[in-house]
Amino acid sequence: MKLLGRFILAILFSIAIIISLSSEKETQPTLEENVISVTSSKQKGAHVFARIDSSTLKTVSSLNINWMTLVSWGFQDNHKSSKLTHHNNDSAYIKHHDSSWVERIRTARSAGFKVFLKPHIWIDQPIDGKWRNYIYPESEADWENWQQRYTDFILRYAKIAALSDTDMFCIGTELSRLALEKPLFWTDLILKIRQIYKGKLTYAANWNKTYKEITFWDQLDVIGIQAYFPLTKTEFPLVDDIAKGWDKYITDMAALSKTYNKQIVFTE
Repeated sequence: MKLLGRFILAILFSIAIIISLSSEKETQPTLEENVISVTSSKQKGAHVFARIDSSTLKTVSSLNINWMTLVSWGFQDNHKSSKLTHHNNDSAYIKHHDSSWVERIRTARSAGFKVFLKPHIWIDQPIDGKWRNYIYPESEADWENWQQRYTDFILRYAKIAALSDTDMFCIGTELSRLALEKPLFWTDLILKIRQIYKGKLTYAANWNKTYKEITFWDQLDVIGIQAYFPLTKTEFPLVDDIAKGWDKYITDMAALSKTYNKQIVFTE
């Protein structure tokens, strides 16, 4: 495991929590009541669906958590659709929604947390189980429509990140096919984001070979990986089994880090 020190593989979120924000003003359940536990054979953990308030921040801080990943959502019907939406057309709603985001990020930062703003796309009606990893509009016209909608979506949250002094911003999450086949789109998008937001940028790449094949890491500040690496097939592994399972991935990540002279962050 000395490779972790030898190569620059910094996990910036040494301890982090992911929160999906609600903009509603109704009374919220407590943190303990609102945790969704994950106890499958694949993984264990928790996801909190709640808006930020002082009691939640105190509870989270008491667990020595120092980073928060705040997830915003865009929506489309399926992986072929070009109709990505992220708000209704009510200008009053948009203004309130965006100002609420700024307020909550500032609240988290004033409580001592660093904040990572991470937009996701939710597939409402997946075809054959295909999720955001497979998003790829079928026609050129659909692609032009989708990229404009996605640009609007991301730049909207880049503005929120800028206004709230967010510590790091994600330009995309698990959009593997688009990341590999449309690199010029991402190059252009990064330039547009940097005109608005001056903090650190990353992209959240899938743990499989995708993260090694992306060509625009040099234009970002850190390399982001959704680190769901399979470490062992043993049902009840020992610590040594798990540690050994990291060996290949550490070697691969160290090489990638050296190639781009970039730190690596586990975005999940």
